[in-house]
Amino acid sequence: MTAPGDALLHPVALASLVCLVVNDHLLKRYAPGWVSGKLSDVAILVVGPLLLQGCAELAAARGGRPWRPATRVFAMAAAVTCAAYVLEKTVPAATEVYRLVWGALRWPLDGVAAWAQGRAWPAYAQAAAVTDPTDLVALPAVAGAWWAQRGR
Repeated sequence: MTAPGDALLHPVALASLVCLVVNDHLLKRYAPGWVSGKLSDVAILVVGPLLLQGCAELAAARGGRPWRPATRVFAMAAAVTCAAYVLEKTVPAATEVYRLVWGALRWPLDGVAAWAQGRAWPAYAQAAAVTDPTDLVALPAVAGAWWAQRGR
């Protein structure tokens, strides 16, 4: 039996989440380079579609509508994730929007982390991102998201 959003509990999805956190908080700081730059891209392309699919499934279930894992929902989630990724990596204005939005989403999390460590609440800061079309080499990683949800 499946539950709404349970594809995010698949080992591929969980490994991608761990990779994203470790890479963004350790590797990019202590071992910056091409590999650490691409690891986050790969992880985002795995987790992104599964997160959108999970949100759609949870919304359907909470709305009292019958739901089941649907290839169509996953395909739309993957398409939205890939389109947003391509825009962010190729269009400077989209990169700036990404920096603003991701900075706003991270700010409360960074604040809670600072509070837990006894530091002052940080000021809002834009996320780091650059327009870099070479990052599009990571696009096939969306297949990892398909792998994680395929047997549901």
